[in-house]
Amino acid sequence: MSLLKKKLGDYPLTTVELPPIADNGDILIEPKVILDTHWIQKRSRFVEESLVKWKQLPDDDATWENARELGERFTNLNLEDKVPLNGGGINKPRRSHRVPIKNSRFIEL
Repeated sequence: MSLLKKKLGDYPLTTVELPPIADNGDILIEPKVILDTHWIQKRSRFVEESLVKWKQLPDDDATWENARELGERFTNLNLEDKVPLNGGGINKPRRSHRVPIKNSRFIEL
């Protein structure tokens, strides 16, 4: 005599789509969507980075990637509203065009 109850209904079909693999065994991933962009300072330069949601990977595996390198690696990537206009976007760090004026009370040694 079994204490298990009989399963009613259909069994759910589960399919797992594996990511494509290169000849050397590396997983080939492609960007699905750009979630966000921001600017960070690396040494003396400002660099634009994009938060990339990768195809066939969970949302938790989204990574920040260099936007210029991402555009070079994936030429057909459509950034939708994140496309830079004439080589630059609107959310760049502000730079002053003022000419520095020497302080007359400061004496250079």
